[in-house]
Amino acid sequence: MPLYTFINSKGETREELVSHNTKSVTRDGEVWFRGAVERIGSVGAARDPSDYTTQIKAGYHALENQGSAWKSGYSKKQVKRIWGI
Repeated sequence: MPLYTFINSKGETREELVSHNTKSVTRDGEVWFRGAVERIGSVGAARDPSDYTTQIKAGYHALENQGSAWKSGYSKKQVKRIWGI
């Protein structure tokens, strides 16, 4: 399960390990809504937006922020190669 940041009505934040399709959680009678997933990138390094790996990573990032179930158009081997696994 991925780690997401949740925000309450007061603007406070908390991190929770929940499934990817969870939009909100209730803790101690208070509702917390999931915030946008932050992107992690290199600082100071220029990236070509038309680069194959950048496009795939951006697509996966957008799908993860939607929170719904989705099926990848890429094979497991292609995804592992993109992420350098």
